[in-house]
Amino acid sequence: MSRKYIVSICFFIIFVNKLSSQELTFDLFTNQLFFNIYTPQPDKSITSFLNRYIPAIKEKGIKSLPATVDTASVFEEIHSFLFLKHPHLSVSFKRGKLDIQCKRFEEKEFYQQITNVKLWFEFDDQTQAEIAFSRLVDNYIILSTEKKFSAQNGSQKAAFINTKNIGLFNSVQFRLTVDNISEYRYKILFETTNTL
Repeated sequence: MSRKYIVSICFFIIFVNKLSSQELTFDLFTNQLFFNIYTPQPDKSITSFLNRYIPAIKEKGIKSLPATVDTASVFEEIHSFLFLKHPHLSVSFKRGKLDIQCKRFEEKEFYQQITNVKLWFEFDDQTQAEIAFSRLVDNYIILSTEKKFSAQNGSQKAAFINTKNIGLFNSVQFRLTVDNISEYRYKILFETTNTL
């Protein structure tokens, strides 16, 4: 009797896991890297930050600005979310940073618009930086339809485009660079535009 009970519990757990798992796509992975801020349920680690600094992220849809908006009353802002661990990327780094650039308007209907989001990973060890860069490349090679790699002056760059499973994000690029001024010498900059 107990054997049947154990087998049925195992079957149920496997079945539930298969139902809850999503196929990883280009768009889904990119959203995960951005802490799912563009989805209805951002990661718990960033929710209070968004509520405080980026309330526009909760708005449904993107409102375009009419020609009558006074651009003299526009304030450009960058809000940085710092983290030491990423919920969807298992790599070692010293510090991560999600920079959310936005414009704030005095008009209440258009009070805030997100203009750009950049993701940074900072390292003090070159090997760890290269491992993280390789992990990103490995994921996007599988998920993309076009790719391009380049290296110049010690920097490495990878750009990817997805033309199938179209979503919010269809192109990304990331660069591994050396920074001789900052606290952490090696950095990866991840963006959702590219030069492919």
